[in-house]
Formats: sequence, C-alpha cells, structure tokens
Amino acid sequence: MFRAKWENDSDDRKRRRRRTQVYMVLRSFAKAKEVMSDRAINELCEYLKRGTWNSTARNASGHPCYKHFKGTSPCPSPFSGPYYPYFFIIQALFPLGEALKGMYRDLSDLWEMDLDPTRPFYPRLADSEREFSLIMGQKPSPQVPGPGPVTMSSADQPQSPKVKAEQDSGEDNHTLKRKAQPEMFSNNNSPDNDGEQLTSFRSDIKQETSEFQTQLHKDTTGS
Repeated sequence: MFRAKWENDSDDRKRRRRRTQVYMVLRSFAKAKEVMSDRAINELCEYLKRGTWNSTARNASGHPCYKHFKGTSPCPSPFSGPYYPYFFIIQALFPLGEALKGMYRDLSDLWEMDLDPTRPFYPRLADSEREFSLIMGQKPSPQVPGPGPVTMSSADQPQSPKVKAEQDSGEDNHTLKRKAQPEMFSNNNSPDNDGEQLTSFRSDIKQETSEFQTQLHKDTTGS
C-alpha cells in the first residue's frame, strides 16, 4: 500500500523521502505495540494503512498531519484536532523542534499529564474508554474518578525490557538514528500480523536510509 505511493512519484529524491518515512513510522509502530492497548493500536494501524501521512514535507509544521492536528489544513479529514495518530506521525518523523513541542503541550492539556517532549509518548490508561476518547482527540465526559493513568511518557512508564533497554542506553525517539527493526501489518485489521510487504522492500529502504536521514535531519532542523 505504501510502495505504490512512493513508486508513483517521478522525482527520485521525493520517492526516497517517502520510502524513508515508511521505514521510520513502522519502526515507531513496533515500539508502540510494546506499550499501547490493542484497541489503540488497531486505531493507529487503520490510520497508517490509509497512507495519507506519507508526505514529502521537509519540516514538521509543513506536514499534513501537523496541519490537521492544529486545525489549519485546507483539506477535509474525518478527524480534526489532537487525534493521536497525527501526533504519532510527527513524533516518528521529525527531530524535536518548536512544532513538535507545541504538539506535546497540546496533548499535555488534553490528557491532563505533564508530558516530557524528550521522550516518546505511547499512551495507555487504566480506563480504556477514557483512553480511546483521548486517542481520538476528544475530551471525555466528566465521570466519577476512577483508576489513574498506568502508562505515560514519564520515567515510571511501564515498558517492555526491549523498550526500556533502548531508552536507558540513551536512544531518543526524536533522533534519526534508531536501531530497532520495523514491523509491518497486513491488509486485515489485526496489527499482530507481521505483513509480508515489509520483507519485499526492507533491503531497499535500509540501503538508502542512512544517507537520506542525514539530509532529512538538515531539512527539518528548526521545524
């Protein structure tokens, strides 16, 4: 599904940019699966499968997901405002700059958490209904206080050994030097399927990733 989008681009540089973005997003998706609930992952998976996030924007503020998140996009979308998948894309693709910091502030207000912009945010709450409303960018209706958040982006966030080891070693989700291998999903609705598509183009992506990520970092500095 993503391959067709970049292969249809006649500009070789843009085609490589799109390809690299897929690699980076799938790598972040693999980490999100370690933390987030099945329902949240399914929603994220469905959004990713649309492929509309695969853009040639050179900085965070110029990306369609940022514009939809901020409500400034001229293009219609079934989602508006702080829909989590919009943030997820920007978090995965761009280094920490003013645009991404602003998105963190918006989500801190929505989720009523003090989010650390230097750490990736893969949310999970004990209250699954409240969590899903927030994932969709909607403020939940006031309810009787229930269980508090069990997963956030702070240091006490429950993590798998793999994710914790990566973060303890100084790996930051906003740098462009990630080492984890990406996962892919198939055409059905289950994010647990590895997706055979990834195997066919993983080697092509890895061949060009290092060179292009260096250029992408230069393009997005100060975003």
